[in-house]
Amino acid sequence: NRKFEVISQCTFFKVWDLRLISPWRDDTAVRGSFHLISAVNAPVGIARRSDAPDTLHLEAGETALIPANLGAYVIPPERSGETTVVKTTL
Repeated sequence: NRKFEVISQCTFFKVWDLRLISPWRDDTAVRGSFHLISAVNAPVGIARRSDAPDTLHLEAGETALIPANLGAYVIPPERSGETTVVKTTL
């Protein structure tokens, strides 16, 4: 997995390009902000745990808003190979 900061000098928000080949673990508590997660080229899941039965599925081109009070979550890619995800926070 790799993380590239796309927008870093803006005082209002930050944007990262995530290149995933395995589940990505994140936490909204780190910045105290919501996260916008956008699947770019392949579907991904979003769940509190990697084995959670209530995983939200995002197809390529779809975006989900992760509330700031969610805390820890995981983004598992749903296909093999590299999956691109854009993450935006305040």
